[in-house]
This record gives sequence, structure tokens and C-alpha cells, in this order.
Amino acid sequence: MLSDKTLVLCHGHKDRKIKELDYKETILATITLEDEPDVIVNLFEKLPESLTKYKFPKIIDAFCPIDVNYIRSTIKTSFRGGIIDAELDPTYINKIRKLLADDGLFYIRCIYFVDEIRNNELLINKMFPFGFEFVKLEKLTFDETSIKFHVYRKKAVPKLEDLIEFTRELIQAENVYEIQVKYKDRDVEDFLSISAGEFEDSIDTILSLDKKIYYFAILYNNMTVELINKFDITALLKMLK
Repeated sequence: MLSDKTLVLCHGHKDRKIKELDYKETILATITLEDEPDVIVNLFEKLPESLTKYKFPKIIDAFCPIDVNYIRSTIKTSFRGGIIDAELDPTYINKIRKLLADDGLFYIRCIYFVDEIRNNELLINKMFPFGFEFVKLEKLTFDETSIKFHVYRKKAVPKLEDLIEFTRELIQAENVYEIQVKYKDRDVEDFLSISAGEFEDSIDTILSLDKKIYYFAILYNNMTVELINKFDITALLKMLK
């Protein structure tokens, strides 16, 4: 059932106001009764039926602490300072997808442990394999504080062909150092290291591996974007069934 209200997660106490919201058209969902929410929600646990019976056209993750964890990648560390990476919790992403209507909008805060420009790019690209298309950056005003949010549109979880096309576009737009593909064939693990210039000639090989791939990543601007991480993506797809 499609809801006409905006779902706001981890809003905090109801007296806090986001100036851009009409609170007559919102459902506030938090983890504690002290916040006086419309519904109690713990994103680590089963979602309440009072929410799952609806599909929301817009979800705003206001202050949830479990959304994105920025780390220093251990996959490839040969570049100066190491490579910036981010982990997205597939359980969290699954809950958002279940609650969001098709083509619905998802707002998530921009949180940076390093410089803002690169992490904007990282989070934008990191969300793509989970079926979220970046739409825009938008500011929301909590009381008197202006906070930037990434805004995404929910799409289908991309197939390998979509990820290859995404890689093409990223190569055109960014300084891509390397494409890494790890796969297992007949219980033997192997690894491809592909330069940006070699990518077009390697597409047929990547497509032929398909289900054997358990890691497919793009390295650029000292960042890593995992297009396939078998644990994360497989876990997400299982939860979506």
C-alpha cells in the first residue's frame, strides 16, 4: 500500500524541527520512547507491521548511527595515504528498500572523515550496486543548523551488464587506476588486475565469469568502489526475496 507520508528515521525528539517538512505529512520513527515517536523502530530487528504495510515515497535518515562507516581500505594500499573506502550495512540497506516505494527518494546525511568532495563521490558511487541512483545534494535545516543530504532514487539492483556500463562511465569521468576482479573457478581462486585502458578488451572475459565473481572493484582518486562484494550483495538479494 502506497503511503502519502514521508518516513523520518532517527529524528530525535519531536520538538526538534526540520524546517522543510510538513509534520502533518510525516511519520517519525525512532528507537526510544523518550523521543515521543509515532512508531518505535530498530533497524537491526524486524520492522513493525505498522510500517511494512506501507511503501513510502520519501524516507529521510535524519540521525541514524548505522548508515555508513568510512574506513581505510585494506584491499589495496600502494597509493600514498592508503585508499578511502566505505562499508554499507546490507541489513540497513535492505530495510530502507523494503520501506521505500519504487522510484521513491531516500535522504541520507553526508558524513565525512576526510575531505568532502572525494567522499561525496565515494558515497554516490558506493550506493549504485545496491540499486540507488544519485539524484542531487539537498540541504535540510534542523532548528537553525543546515545539513547536507545525498538524495537517491530507488531502482532495481543492477545486473553485471549494468555494472560494466557504470564502470565505463566512471572511467570517462575519473582517474581510474585499476579494475580488480576476484573470482573462483572450480574451487580455485584467481584475480584479474585491469587498467582503465584495458577495460574494453576485458569486458567479454568479465561477462563470461559472471556468477563466479565474488569481488569486482574500481580504484580511482585514492578511493575504492566495490561493484560486487559477494558477501554484501548476496546478503542483500537474499533478504529482498
